Amino acid sequence: MARVAPRLLAGAVGLGLAQVSLADTASQDLTVEAGLAAALTIDCFRPLSMGRIALPAGPRGDFASLTLSTLPDFQEISVDTLDPGNAAVTILGGSSNGGCTISGGVPGTCVQPVAQDLKDNNYAVVLEPAAVLGLPASETSDTPFSFFTVFAVPTFREPVEFDATGEATFGIGAGITIRDNLTATDFGGFAAAITITMEEVACP
Repeated sequence: MARVAPRLLAGAVGLGLAQVSLADTASQDLTVEAGLAAALTIDCFRPLSMGRIALPAGPRGDFASLTLSTLPDFQEISVDTLDPGNAAVTILGGSSNGGCTISGGVPGTCVQPVAQDLKDNNYAVVLEPAAVLGLPASETSDTPFSFFTVFAVPTFREPVEFDATGEATFGIGAGITIRDNLTATDFGGFAAAITITMEEVACP
């Protein structure tokens, strides 16, 4: 019987390889900007002053509770405006709202004047004895009045807008309530300092 030589079977297996083509390249310019602007500066050109208020010692009768306020638009307070016919009080010295100008702002944007220490204390100010308005410092140990402030008069704590020059001017109004039964040691000068900061806000 004839022997059949074994055959080696060989086959080729084809491998299918997928070729990935690159997508079209996209590009876009990115603008990079930087600018230098002067920092905001505040110049308070006029103090907030209630003036020299002359009134009697002891009980004031019908005027036991006396509150005076500065007026809008940087006007001075007057007895006739505040208390018509009140003979118990006279304003001897000039009184006015405080006045401040902010510079270095972006025209058309707004800031809100803030005094955080006053904000936390309902905008009350503690005045300490000091030689001001031609008066010696009071010798009292008990401040004879309460003092409160209202920012940005005449718009009552509203934001202020920078004009075309990047400046904004605002006033700081105030009111003062004087207790009854003043004594000789209560008379004299009082003063305090208010630190004002600016917060960027949306314009109304």
